[in-house]
Amino acid sequence: MEKIKTWVVNAMTKIPDDVMNVQALNSEQSAKIRRNYFKQNTNSPVGIAAFEQIDRVHGLPASLAKAWIPTAKLILTSYKACSTVASCRSAHGASYEAALSTLYRHCMDQFLHGRAPLPTNVVPEDIAMEKAKIQCGSVPPKADKRFAVEAFWTSIEARESLIKVAGLWTEQIKDRYVTKHKGVVECWMDFVIFIQESINHDTLIALKIASESQTHRQVVKSTLLFMQAELDLFIHRLAKEQLSPIAPTRRKELIGAAKSNLANAKMKLAQVSSVFRNATGGHPTQQQWLAQNFTVHMDGIIDEWNTLMDKIHKGGEVTAEEKREVIKALMAAEGYSFATRGHFYRCPNGHIYVIGECGGAMQTSRCPDCGATIGGRSHTLRSDNRSAGDMEAILGSLGAGPSPWPWARGV
Repeated sequence: MEKIKTWVVNAMTKIPDDVMNVQALNSEQSAKIRRNYFKQNTNSPVGIAAFEQIDRVHGLPASLAKAWIPTAKLILTSYKACSTVASCRSAHGASYEAALSTLYRHCMDQFLHGRAPLPTNVVPEDIAMEKAKIQCGSVPPKADKRFAVEAFWTSIEARESLIKVAGLWTEQIKDRYVTKHKGVVECWMDFVIFIQESINHDTLIALKIASESQTHRQVVKSTLLFMQAELDLFIHRLAKEQLSPIAPTRRKELIGAAKSNLANAKMKLAQVSSVFRNATGGHPTQQQWLAQNFTVHMDGIIDEWNTLMDKIHKGGEVTAEEKREVIKALMAAEGYSFATRGHFYRCPNGHIYVIGECGGAMQTSRCPDCGATIGGRSHTLRSDNRSAGDMEAILGSLGAGPSPWPWARGV
């Protein structure tokens, strides 16, 4: 990953600032293109073009799209191979599906032309399918489905690696463009969210295929993958929202959504465990496998939801009294000197940070909340940063005098 990070950093240096503008792609049109990728083929992983042609599909700058491909090429190649395997069907499977389809059409034709009696209060299509399965005379081949599920899992692993690479790009793009081209940062984070959405989409397909083949362990693992994907998707969406301060009402909504997901995770843990026990007769070896490969991981997911809710709650609006307590703690801490004002600042998105010693900015860094550039050089604050007047007023009320330094006069 360190090697790829170096590639990303080098690729970023070759992209001029003046071309880092989001393409004039209608948002509805872009959303429609993305939705179509989830409708194209429900038996195969999402098409690879969605991760390659990011300028056309996601409205990102062509220069960024061109730089992205080399850093993700190996993963995309692996993903393409997985998708091919997931889409393949053996001759045996193809023959069964062709026979079933022919018999189904024959039954429907008999119903439509009155050559076969149709029971009342039933759906003709359902009766035709049941008759076709009986007339087919053999059970559906399960090997194809099991191989397909494995291929879907591998394609999901490839996309998880793709998100890691995209995350390296996120760091670089936020560091360089969050204040100048925030639209590019938001568009890029939408691309990362789309990758995660594709994982969620395909874990459900894998779960459906595993259920159809009645492969109990594959059902359990596919469920686990989906529950992890739901958590990851929430985290990615939250990261985008945190580019700007989150309003109290929105924060309550996020906590409510997290609580709902937590309840669903607990329900799935109990439900899947019960179904697996019944299907395997409660055999000790099977229960040990369930504990090691599902229960312990689901417990971790539940813990993460609880932690996430706590973080969202603590990230809410801080009261004046809480600010006062924070400042008092800093004043008492070793290594900090707050005898005078001029230490508290806000990033371009309003998040508070502190500069110690004299309070003058001597270097730049990144805001831990949103990634915006903070600080400055030679005791000169960046033009898009500002003093945190509310914090300075509290500092003054606690006995701090006016700053003797020119960069903090009037604070």
